[in-house]
Amino acid sequence: MAIQQADAAGDFCTFCDTVGADNTKHCKLCERCVIHMDHHCLFLMRCIAGRSHKLFVLFILLVNLSIILFLYSCLRYFSDIYHKETWDEFFSIMLTRHIFYSSLILLNLLSCIWGLALVYYQLKFISLGLTYVESLKNQGNNQGSRILTLSDRVINILYFLKGQKKPFKRIDLSV
Repeated sequence: MAIQQADAAGDFCTFCDTVGADNTKHCKLCERCVIHMDHHCLFLMRCIAGRSHKLFVLFILLVNLSIILFLYSCLRYFSDIYHKETWDEFFSIMLTRHIFYSSLILLNLLSCIWGLALVYYQLKFISLGLTYVESLKNQGNNQGSRILTLSDRVINILYFLKGQKKPFKRIDLSV
């Protein structure tokens, strides 16, 4: 098992035999060191880091928007067809005559909930000026004296969406 050793210039990666910056992490799935790594996405089969992080967040937002539009169109369609039925009759019809559409609606609803949770956590870390990997290093620390104000967190998100390389403020990981 390879061990990463600290160096004066940064961290030494024994997998790649290189010295990287302090914000570099080795991805075992991509077999390379990645700067500003957030995570390795198993759905996209690539690392989400640096320039791709903003695109990933926008992708997740657009996927959630398309799911919401699908759910809305299904709701409108079935409400137009079965507008005279009671709720009990409506659910009975959906579970007997339209089981395929009902399963699609359920799966999309669950996917939307999962996607919105993913966006929430991404924006939470971005607002703190961290990536997911950096937040793992900070898990056990007491953050009482290092909490950013709401305006600082909103500015961090705006900087991120504008493509700024560094956040406006970030919590201190050294404490």
